[in-house]
Amino acid sequence: MGPSDEAPNVSAPPGCGCRKHHDLPHPRRDPFPGPRAYGYFGAADLVPSAERGSLLPALLTWGLALAFAIFGLYALSGARIIGGLPLLRAGLLAIASTYILRGLALFPEAAQLLPGTLHPPRRAVSSAASLLIGLLYAAAR
Repeated sequence: MGPSDEAPNVSAPPGCGCRKHHDLPHPRRDPFPGPRAYGYFGAADLVPSAERGSLLPALLTWGLALAFAIFGLYALSGARIIGGLPLLRAGLLAIASTYILRGLALFPEAAQLLPGTLHPPRRAVSSAASLLIGLLYAAAR
C-alpha cells in the first residue's frame, strides 16, 4: 500500500497534510499563541514570559497585528483603492523603510544557508519577502 493508497484522515480539517499544521497557532483556536509559537517565529525572548502566563507577549502580538493591518490600509490608500489616509506619502515611506531595513538581513541570513549548516531557511525567506514588500511600498510613494 503506497502513500497515495492510504485512507484519508477524516478527523483532520480539510487541507491538513501533516501534524505540524496543528502545532501552529490559529486565530480561531488560539487567539493568544503559546510559548512554542513565539519560539518558532523567532521571538524566543518572549517564551519565558508566555510560560509564566504574562499577557505581555499576547499584547505585543496583537499590537503587531494591528500595525500590519494599518500598513495594509496605507497600501490600499496608496493604490487608491480606499480614500486617502493622513500623511500618506510619509506613511508609505516609513513603512517602506521599515520593511527594507528588515529585508537587508537577507544577506547575512543567506550566508548561513550554506551547505552543512543547520539554519532553517524560514528567516531568509522572511527577509526576502520583507525586502520585496518594502520595495513595493517604495515604488508606491
